[in-house]
Amino acid sequence: MGCGLSSAPVVGVPVADAPVDEEETELNPVPNPPADHQRRACRYGDACYRRNAEHLKDYVHPGDRNYRNGFVTFGQGKGPEFQTLWQLFTFFDSEETGYLNKEEFLELSVHVVKMQGGDDSAIPEGPEAAWETASQAGLHLSFSRFSEWAEPLSLGLPLGVDNPDSSKPCRFKFSGVAGSRCSCANYKVGEDGLLCTCGHKPSMHRSDNAELSMSEIRVAPDWWTNAVGDAAAELILPETVKECADALESPDEGREEKDLPTASMASTAVAPKVEGLVRIEDQALLDQLQALLLSTHKTEDNWTRDRGCQLHGRNGDGCSFSCAFKNRVPVPSEYKLRAALRNQNLDLWMKYFTMRSSIADECAGNKGAADDYEDVAVASQTDLDAPLIPRCNEWRLFHGTRIEACQGICSSNFRLSLAGTGATWKDPGQEKGSPLYGFGIYLAERCTKADEYSEQVPSDALAALVGSEGASELADAEVYCMLLARCVGGRTNVITTNDIDKEKLKGDVFDGPFHSVFGDRVASLGKPYKEIVVYDKDQVYPEMLLLYERVS
Repeated sequence: MGCGLSSAPVVGVPVADAPVDEEETELNPVPNPPADHQRRACRYGDACYRRNAEHLKDYVHPGDRNYRNGFVTFGQGKGPEFQTLWQLFTFFDSEETGYLNKEEFLELSVHVVKMQGGDDSAIPEGPEAAWETASQAGLHLSFSRFSEWAEPLSLGLPLGVDNPDSSKPCRFKFSGVAGSRCSCANYKVGEDGLLCTCGHKPSMHRSDNAELSMSEIRVAPDWWTNAVGDAAAELILPETVKECADALESPDEGREEKDLPTASMASTAVAPKVEGLVRIEDQALLDQLQALLLSTHKTEDNWTRDRGCQLHGRNGDGCSFSCAFKNRVPVPSEYKLRAALRNQNLDLWMKYFTMRSSIADECAGNKGAADDYEDVAVASQTDLDAPLIPRCNEWRLFHGTRIEACQGICSSNFRLSLAGTGATWKDPGQEKGSPLYGFGIYLAERCTKADEYSEQVPSDALAALVGSEGASELADAEVYCMLLARCVGGRTNVITTNDIDKEKLKGDVFDGPFHSVFGDRVASLGKPYKEIVVYDKDQVYPEMLLLYERVS
């Protein structure tokens, strides 16, 4: 499935007969690259059979961590090859930031044209216009957005990423036997720390979903609510899975079964799901959500100026911090869940799924030994009815705002252009506040913090969400709203001081080693709350809308 950009690598040369590598010619040296990062590409690429540690230390192969533009050199007439979109993306992400800048994207575009036989129409709008369309404000391009852009180009490459806890069978194909593939069912690091116990590289191990394209894995999570009536009449079965089912029933002669997607993929048809906000009726889940509100409520030392002043409200004219503190709005003693809705938005979910999968791959140190990743715990950590993914700091976090904003976020996600325009403390005469860690998406591990920014839900909006009967049941209550969101924090930059350089924090995410900011103002500063900030909305999935009552 590899896609060579120049001449194809030698395929099917047994180890014993493989000639010794000739010295490679450096075609794209980087001025003064780190010595421990310089590598030469193995001439056999994905078809390399060599299993000795010295070879793997001297040469890199597609999918290896150091197989990146500027840090790998190729022999004459050779060029990079890729088996997946993820390998293509990471090759040009030379600084391992998780994002491409414009220069890197334009270099990638040149290779995309080569992959399509040199046809400039492979990118119909042209590379410059493509960058403006695909990137985030013309500044950065994540893998989630890149894979969405690349999907209609028909590059013939699967996505290449999946949940980190998925089984990753070996994809290495042996020479001499048509279709024969390594029987290893899941990657397990060997004694040398470089290869799987099957003797093949980590980059040769991918899950079944990682072998599919974006459109082929576009299936709603099984914990979402199914459609009923006419909408549920037709079961959904992706085309590749249909082909798998047909092939398993009538296999072609000479075709090995292990070359097919697994039988389990063909055994389950997927019922269509309801789209939009769907009221949760499962009492066990509602009880879990109520327990979460109780466990994440901070009962002491819980007021901040964002809750407001009883005389001037929040950000009132002429209200100083001392005035707000003296006349602070009381914090509720607890929160009572009155209803909850699950956000079933497949477009947003797929963006989040892809972003989470790529960040998880980065955190795993290319599927081998862990890099500099550390788990960071939050008070709101809970699996509910859909477990979180391990080893990528996937959290469930709160976000409070008015109901119209909650519904807009559930429909099209957060709008970074509005950051700081809400309840953030504003200096006199300013329409926009300056958030503590810069403009981004702010989430809380404590429902008490999120409640500071919540507003009462109007009766008409409440009826639209829960129906007239449900609204009548809540007629005697003042109902507020907040979001419970999934967030993938990845390698998070833990900040424990007031020495905050906002631009550097953001730069360390888009152009550095981190994926998020974890503002721990509790540990050293003695402040009431911790806050989590991400600067890319695809790192957040607004999962549930909670309707609750404040208890005095």
